[in-house]
Amino acid sequence: SFKEAEVVRALYAGCIISFMPLLGVQWTLAFFTAFVVRGNLPILLALQLISSPLTVPFIYYPAYHIGDFIISVFGTESAIREVGTITTETNFINKGVRVYAALSLGGAIIGYFAGLVSSVVYRISAKRASQTFHRIRELQRRSRKPEPDIEVPAREA
Repeated sequence: SFKEAEVVRALYAGCIISFMPLLGVQWTLAFFTAFVVRGNLPILLALQLISSPLTVPFIYYPAYHIGDFIISVFGTESAIREVGTITTETNFINKGVRVYAALSLGGAIIGYFAGLVSSVVYRISAKRASQTFHRIRELQRRSRKPEPDIEVPAREA
């Protein structure tokens, strides 16, 4: 349904999932998430179209840098500076995990803010649409001509 609570939950969850590096499993994850958060399934699934192969570079590049910045703030060295020091396979795997963690964290942060913006826009739009609908209804009610009082004669038995 398009009740405000379900739509807002779907907007938040859908935006977060769509900005995460989960290509290939987003639709399945969004489907099950709709039931867990009790959100609007069509909206949650439609939001997964944000991250198509054409938009991935524009999403993942800032997501990586935001996530890497947040991770580096909490004491570990930036993965960008570590890339040139790859020497062993274990080190390579650790750096890959670090890059994926930065992408995931950055994607979740961007998704949260995209959900926030879209939910605010939805709430404002829904409120304005509701007000317009009620104004139209009131105008229609006022413009109706009163029906004449018709007296129906009583039947004689």
